[in-house]
Amino acid sequence: MTKHLPTRLLTLLTALSLSLLFTACGASSKGQSSETAMDAEVEEVIYENTAAEAPADKANSMLSDPLAQTSMPDGLNLKLIWRANLSMETLEFDKTLQQVSDLVSELGGFIESSSSSGGSDASGNYINQYASITARIPSKDLNGFISRLNDCGTITNQRLSSENISLEYADTEARKQALQTEYDRLLELMAQAENIDTVIAIEARLSEVRLQLDSLSSQLRTYDNLVDYSTVYLDVQEVRNLSGTNATTI
Repeated sequence: MTKHLPTRLLTLLTALSLSLLFTACGASSKGQSSETAMDAEVEEVIYENTAAEAPADKANSMLSDPLAQTSMPDGLNLKLIWRANLSMETLEFDKTLQQVSDLVSELGGFIESSSSSGGSDASGNYINQYASITARIPSKDLNGFISRLNDCGTITNQRLSSENISLEYADTEARKQALQTEYDRLLELMAQAENIDTVIAIEARLSEVRLQLDSLSSQLRTYDNLVDYSTVYLDVQEVRNLSGTNATTI
């Protein structure tokens, strides 16, 4: 179709796309150069009954407000994805599962997936029950959720980690802004088009830009969801006697 496109319009569209692309790339590069001290994009705080890499005061400080949007160079906001892996023992399996479910709902979270095994088999033999739960908890309430799990059973192992996606988020926002600017400019050109070939060419480019904008918007929504709701992986084991180990340090 572009072979019928006037040379002047083709040049204008190409220049517009390249100009906006360089603008987005420039913004991304600027953010990256300001973040040379943040090469490691995954920060982890680990609490286990076999290790104590982080002092308790540091752990409490980080968990008191997991999603604090602290200021970063060039105005970037800190975007962290928090994940927690916990293991728990209980003498009252069904009661514990109900308490966990109620706590998740109370904090405005939800159970993403769950599975369980054990109990009485066809022969009447009893096997201690086990459940694996994946829950999404508002990140601002992650600390409180983990603390209150102690009322549901005995936490034997705990691991908390965060992934820094600040640069990816800023880059995606910059690309979306550049495409939106191009989209608006194309609409202006459409209004000024004087022949059918020009209209068809602009409509084709508008369609491409719309698809890219939808994709970037979806990516940003995914980032926001992961940042706003922490993921908790919880294993619950029914036991007859508690191990006596409580790994929580919060």
